Amino acid sequence: MPPLEPAPAPVDAKARYKALIAALQAGKTCADRKAPIAELVSLGDKRAISALKRARYRMRGGVLGLGDSNTNACLKADAGAAIKTLGTSK
Repeated sequence: MPPLEPAPAPVDAKARYKALIAALQAGKTCADRKAPIAELVSLGDKRAISALKRARYRMRGGVLGLGDSNTNACLKADAGAAIKTLGTSK
């Protein structure tokens, strides 16, 4: 009989939350930043709301606000839905 492998250690919810927020803020592409949104909702942590609100807008380019663009426009709808869901969760 082969030896049993140890069960994987449970992921600490606080550490997972921090990792997801970091991925939301520091992802290289919009898709990388969009990926953690569903997991943040599944954690059900209302602290994510403020990070999601900030994530909807990531302005880049331009000088003194002229010609800049929102590089997070692709995740704006998902972040908005996540904010609504987290705001109504218990």
